[in-house]
Amino acid sequence: MSLFATGALGRVVRSGVERRRVQTAVIAVATMMAVASSVVAGALMVAAAAPFDHAFGKQQGAHLTAQFDPAKASAGELAKTGKLPGVAASAGPYPSTAVRPVDRAGFHLPTLTLVGRSGPNGDVDRVDLKAGRWAQKRGEIVLDASFEGPAVEIGAALKTSDAEGAPPLSIVGFAVSASKTADSWATPAQVEALASEGSPVTSQMLYRFDSASTKQQILAGRKKLADSVSSEALLGTRSWLDTKRAADQGAAATVPFVMAFGALGIVMSVIIVSSVISGAVGTSLRRIGILKAIGFTPREVVRAYVAQALIPAGVGITSGVVLGNLLAVPLLSDTESVYGGVSLPVAWWVDVAVPAAALVVVGIAALIPALRAGRLRTIEAIAVGRAPRTGRGQWAHRAMGMLPLPRPVTYGLATPFTHPPVENSAANTSEKPKAADPATVRSVVTSQPGTQSYYGKAQTEVAVAGVSGSIRASLYEGDSRPGRYEMISGHWITGKGQVVVPSRFLERTSTKIGDTVRVTYEKDTETLRIVGESFDTSGSRLEIHADMANFASAEPSTFLVETKSGVSADEYARKVAAVVQPLGGDATTNASSGQEGVILIMSAMAVLLTLMLITVAGLGVLNSVVLDTRERIHDLGVCKAIGMTPRQTMSLVLASTAVIGVIGGLIGVPAGYALHHVVMPVMGRAVGTSLPSPVLDVYGPFPLLLLGLGGVVIAVLGALIPAGWAARARTATALRTE
Repeated sequence: MSLFATGALGRVVRSGVERRRVQTAVIAVATMMAVASSVVAGALMVAAAAPFDHAFGKQQGAHLTAQFDPAKASAGELAKTGKLPGVAASAGPYPSTAVRPVDRAGFHLPTLTLVGRSGPNGDVDRVDLKAGRWAQKRGEIVLDASFEGPAVEIGAALKTSDAEGAPPLSIVGFAVSASKTADSWATPAQVEALASEGSPVTSQMLYRFDSASTKQQILAGRKKLADSVSSEALLGTRSWLDTKRAADQGAAATVPFVMAFGALGIVMSVIIVSSVISGAVGTSLRRIGILKAIGFTPREVVRAYVAQALIPAGVGITSGVVLGNLLAVPLLSDTESVYGGVSLPVAWWVDVAVPAAALVVVGIAALIPALRAGRLRTIEAIAVGRAPRTGRGQWAHRAMGMLPLPRPVTYGLATPFTHPPVENSAANTSEKPKAADPATVRSVVTSQPGTQSYYGKAQTEVAVAGVSGSIRASLYEGDSRPGRYEMISGHWITGKGQVVVPSRFLERTSTKIGDTVRVTYEKDTETLRIVGESFDTSGSRLEIHADMANFASAEPSTFLVETKSGVSADEYARKVAAVVQPLGGDATTNASSGQEGVILIMSAMAVLLTLMLITVAGLGVLNSVVLDTRERIHDLGVCKAIGMTPRQTMSLVLASTAVIGVIGGLIGVPAGYALHHVVMPVMGRAVGTSLPSPVLDVYGPFPLLLLGLGGVVIAVLGALIPAGWAARARTATALRTE
């Protein structure tokens, strides 16, 4: 038997949908927003769960990137390694070398692995070209998309080094390799031409194995490769597991955030849709009784009112899926850029599961009150809503009547306890290679009349005893407190013999504040005492902070200056630049850095989902107040007949809604505060750091009070339209309304 019947039952369904236009529209819009927020949340939860895996799978990423000595392994021999047992696919050999190009402003880019490939595709590591085109001739280069910026853009020229006569390279495209097999690409001939004694050409091979999910399997595959070529031909390898670990750690911070916000969006969706549908069906009980009186069976009544809920909800669900996909695109694009992956579409099953779940929620929300109405005796159904229960809310009226407020306001404040509506409220100088003499630059800075304070800084690599590989170090000259990191514990460096380290360093080295570590910079080795634990979310790579005076050979490559009040930073920089540029230096102002990367994603997502939840909550209020006002229109007519003005009528309706807003704020603020203190530490642990108190303790009494008032604001805004309608209703019309 069809749910959407024809004949008399079909007319009842159509008339119900058309007659209750406000409720129909609210059901459709609220369902649309709920579904859209659920699609966005679901898409982001899927993307955050395994962004690297998605990108790696789509690009057929390399399980092992191997570098061979071309003098000891020919191209033919390397091609044969791709047919070894256990090798599922291979690509190469590609010529590879290292370059450190210089941009048009004269600044060095980091040392880049440059690989010669005739195109982005292949059996392994199908590089995703994000912008521009692939390099087709000499003098062209494609860079990893992470380098794109104002000075590094398509068409910009790079020099292969800062040496006289260094050949230029024109940027023709930006690409992303999920496997991180290279930082830049050019034609094979270009790579051969750029090789030097310090950076000879090697042969890069890319492999996918039948089994590569563990370190042992990767090592077994590597051994087969090493055994298949001559001794010492294999120069080095990089496992995809290391790349995955670094990528996942960068994504890990967003996972608890997305999960919490996604779960909140889904729960809010269920609550709002359920309340809207239940209210729409529940307030139609008297009409249901009339239908039963003229011959409709209980089953037909139930079907009619479930259909009246499902029709606008179905429209809203369909629109919500489309809207959710459109809203998810920019957020997924940000996710893609941060994770270094390929395009991340909304997972197909999210578009199937969310509307299916929404239909189930809507159906159950409509079915429960409809079944109750179907079981009611005809006379009881007709009587429902006409006569309020004796004595309900009298205590509230007596209590509110004692307040020094106008009677319409106290009447409205007591109304929620008399006629409890279904309502929900939500409270819810730049780095430069050492060319200019630091002493000269320092002298220029100190001689400028606008200098308030300054300190020198050098970012370099050091070795720490007990830690494999090099560690990034920031060395400071002078009072570096203006550039200090937020401290979790301990204090910032105040002189020689001290070092500040991030939480990951303490964990990896099994040290604590007060312990000592041996740090080597070039030929200088010093024992430094750990005096502070810094709040550092810069990634999986460790960075330590120490005084430059610890190492005799260290010199600042950057001077960071704070100008005096009233001094133009741009003018100051121009004066300094005019002196130091002929010496090989430069001076620029520090543009205010906007939020980027993971923080940008979380900020955009928080704003989007918060606005959607507020909209859905406001629509829930609107629908509930419309239903409640129409249910009580006869009572309002009586009040108007005894002298209540339109303004007093509006204040009555708004006051009744404000009570629910206050209750929502009192519940929502503590719940949100508790959720913040649960989610934030989980995010910190996900990236290997604790959180300092300024990050956790962001809510003072005044912000919490404002957030609590948010529930009242949402409730009042949602009730303005029906309150205005009630105020404009004519007394005679209201008294005749059944």
